[in-house]
Amino acid sequence: MTRSELKTLWHDFITPDPIKYADAASMEHLTLKPYIAESWLRCRRQQRHDHWSTPLYAKGITFESLCRNRAEMINISSPILEDILPISLPRNVPCC
Repeated sequence: MTRSELKTLWHDFITPDPIKYADAASMEHLTLKPYIAESWLRCRRQQRHDHWSTPLYAKGITFESLCRNRAEMINISSPILEDILPISLPRNVPCC
């Protein structure tokens, strides 16, 4: 299967009205490799492209508990992220 055919199949898989492959939504397409089908189904299950649910936010005691339990990771990662930010921004954009 070529890259363009795979891309068409993916497009048909994520659209509500499959055009080229009538069985794309059911994943019964014979030329699709099983590991690709499993990956696509996992993606559909975990991240629906047509509906984005409101994310959960920790607040109050839960947030404080998460910060306390992950303080070491936060202390290590914060300086790293602060160093990466200027590098990742385009040169003509002022940092912070």
